[in-house]
Amino acid sequence: MSEPKGKDEDVRVIALLATLGVVTIVGLAAIIVSPPVKVGPLEGEIAPDFIENAYSGAEWESFRLTEAYDDRMILISFLDTDCPHCWDEGATLSNLHST
Repeated sequence: MSEPKGKDEDVRVIALLATLGVVTIVGLAAIIVSPPVKVGPLEGEIAPDFIENAYSGAEWESFRLTEAYDDRMILISFLDTDCPHCWDEGATLSNLHST
């Protein structure tokens, strides 16, 4: 004859729920205690300097942010050539630049 399954299954379910509870509490505590991640400069702060390649319309040129900055606003937009929305945005930015 087979033994009743109830007790062993109940113990396993309770152990699983207790383990998940402990893992959840430890994870939440780690999130709450850890310092927030700083993402980019705050409004009014100067952006960090970087050097990157930029397409000038005829060729790729090296671009350094601090060389282009002279107390005027600079808009940097990252576009993808395979994205129709990016094409529209690029055209809009070109129109804004030419006015």
